[in-house]
Amino acid sequence: HIQKDGDYIFSWQPMQMSKIAYQKSIEVAQKITDGLGGRGLFGVELFIKGDEVYFSEVSPRPHDTGMVTMITQSQTQFALHIRAVLGLPLDFITYGAGASAAFKATDDTFSPNIIADNSIFSKNSFLRVFGKPQSHMGRRLAVALTFDKDSSEVALENAKKLIKKVILITPNIPEAETLTKTKIKNVEDMIYAANILNDCGAKNALVKGGHLNSKIIQDVFVSKKK
Repeated sequence: HIQKDGDYIFSWQPMQMSKIAYQKSIEVAQKITDGLGGRGLFGVELFIKGDEVYFSEVSPRPHDTGMVTMITQSQTQFALHIRAVLGLPLDFITYGAGASAAFKATDDTFSPNIIADNSIFSKNSFLRVFGKPQSHMGRRLAVALTFDKDSSEVALENAKKLIKKVILITPNIPEAETLTKTKIKNVEDMIYAANILNDCGAKNALVKGGHLNSKIIQDVFVSKKK
């Protein structure tokens, strides 16, 4: 997987490595998990250099990088975790190669909403939104998943393209005022605030007008492209 600022942004499956490195990875991971004990799915991170394998860290739970399994196999990492805890069979079918791309918030909001281009939803790709009630800078809010039967490299490149088509910015009046440090009393103020939000990095801004002191509720959508 690929990390930025110490946090996952892209993962893919399968990882291209030699047969020797693959076998060593299994052996190292098993030593770590056997030593810890317990039941469930463990996320064991390893560094691979040629045929050499180095242990990095372990998470005693499903791992964020493992979200790619939601599109590559019949039993996701979450399903396998529950099955392992309950002592159920762990067999699954691998469909093919795939990749995941994390979508992170660029602002703080108490009602985060995701806007995604329709092209993300195809026979080989989709978006999973986590439904978190609050966002802050860098918090993961969704993941784009792509599938390619034969190539994880192709799936990864597609994931990188699709995640750029996901945007977040739909504050209500109080949230827009906090984010832009302005006072909003009318539609013109909403437009002004939306433009500030776009200047801060949002591609589009939808300011909800439900809190405006008006008989008519109006939302304002401002696109940076237009």
